[in-house]
Amino acid sequence: MFQGPHAYISPSWYLAPNVPTWNYAVAHVRGIPRLIEDPAELDALVERLTQYHESQMPSPYQSGLANEQRERLLDMIVGFEIEITELQGKFKISQNRSPEEQQSVIAGLNQSNNPLAAAVAELMSEPHRLG
Repeated sequence: MFQGPHAYISPSWYLAPNVPTWNYAVAHVRGIPRLIEDPAELDALVERLTQYHESQMPSPYQSGLANEQRERLLDMIVGFEIEITELQGKFKISQNRSPEEQQSVIAGLNQSNNPLAAAVAELMSEPHRLG
């Protein structure tokens, strides 16, 4: 299960009396897992993931680890891959509400200090999500 942004939705954000709820995005993946036990394969996987994410940083990380230290740290990582046989995704982001109520929920979420609430507001604000 891969959890996306999720947040509490106050009934006070709706135009008519309602009950509290929760908005969320989630994906359920079923498949055949495989542990990555070969140290070279795990090292290559970590390197690809690091390069992908670091490429978006203003000052990308450059590993200066000695081989012995890197091997010791890689020993602490459990690598895996999943051959996906089934994928289910669900968004519950007030799409059953009127555009006015959706905008009210977005405004309420944007008042929160919780970064997950802001992420739900952003997801709800995507033009193809509303309506």
